[in-house]
Amino acid sequence: MFTRPSGELAVRRLRVYAINKLSFIPGPHDFIGRYTGRVSVEQLMRRNISLYCLSIHHDIACFVEFKGGDNPFNCRKYPLLFVAQKEFSLHVYIMPLPLFLQFTNRLDEQSRRVVWMFHSARCGSTVWSQVFNALPGWGVISESVYMSNIIIHETGTGDVLSVTSTKQFKALALSGLKFNLSRFPSGHSIFIKAGNHDTHLLEAVSEYLNDLTIMHCYRNALPSAESWYYTLSKLAEISPLLYLLERAKQDGWHESRVLKEIVHIYTQSWPESIDILQQVGPEGLFEWFLVIWCTFNCRIRAAKESGTKIACIKYEDMQHDNEGVIKKLFNHLEIDPTLFEVATEATRSDSQSNTFLSRDKRIGNRCWVRTTESDKRSNTILAKMGFPNLDGDFLLEDTL
Repeated sequence: MFTRPSGELAVRRLRVYAINKLSFIPGPHDFIGRYTGRVSVEQLMRRNISLYCLSIHHDIACFVEFKGGDNPFNCRKYPLLFVAQKEFSLHVYIMPLPLFLQFTNRLDEQSRRVVWMFHSARCGSTVWSQVFNALPGWGVISESVYMSNIIIHETGTGDVLSVTSTKQFKALALSGLKFNLSRFPSGHSIFIKAGNHDTHLLEAVSEYLNDLTIMHCYRNALPSAESWYYTLSKLAEISPLLYLLERAKQDGWHESRVLKEIVHIYTQSWPESIDILQQVGPEGLFEWFLVIWCTFNCRIRAAKESGTKIACIKYEDMQHDNEGVIKKLFNHLEIDPTLFEVATEATRSDSQSNTFLSRDKRIGNRCWVRTTESDKRSNTILAKMGFPNLDGDFLLEDTL
């Protein structure tokens, strides 16, 4: 399907006329488009073009052009980049991967100041994208998940950890990072809200950047899993996860190939998660979210135990004393205190006001019903993964 043109006009351009709505890991086949010609590599540096995904199997880098010339890194308008890239795509650009690596090798972003925030999902992390988006001299990259296709689709189930430490994986991770960072003016500091699989990039990124601060935003297990359950339940008609779970149930749950694939997508080969999720039945959606919450926090906990310095922010602290947490963050990052009011004001509006989460009106009455039996199942999962019980207070070291 994809050729390897050489010469000056080496990038293929396709006009998008349909997208794959059931794909939730960005990949090269998410768009259906019509070939409209070739452009130069330099054309990809236009402000409304962003990196979508990399593919080893197809040997390409894939980029998306936004409609109306919009800047995809305006996270006030597009809080989740990978979601907006599909929804607002006008053109897709396909570039041979060797050429992309050659092009990004010329970019020097090593001295750029970067704050990289991981998160456990449904924990207020998007608020911090809005805070840094409001600060002068800062740029924001909010969930550019350009490596997820390789991590999830192209490593084979159970093989992720052996791949992510390879020279090739690190080179690809850094090529995407350098391209994204180069989209901002020289001298700007960058806040990156990581995607759910980006802990796999930690080693490569830490080795490259000279001025990197790593953070993690998290929330207690019960409200986090409840929030996930509610969010996906109200999107039941369009949720890829619910669609795939239904397919797995029809195929015969424990023997289903689809089940193995979605377990892999959400656990990224974390052994305890795989074992537990394959035991959870198709109706145990709350337990699925609980295991995913555990997996995200397990990865951060493991990174901290290995010596990686990670400052943490807890959602419950933000609820109790939002301004106090902002002040602690400013002190930790040594941000100009005169910008405190700007940051505080940015937290007062809905951080996801332009995402499908807030726009979708197909809200049903599907609610999680807590029972003694469900508590027993949940607490068994949390105990196996090394976390407090469902009503317990989870606290990571180095929480601001």
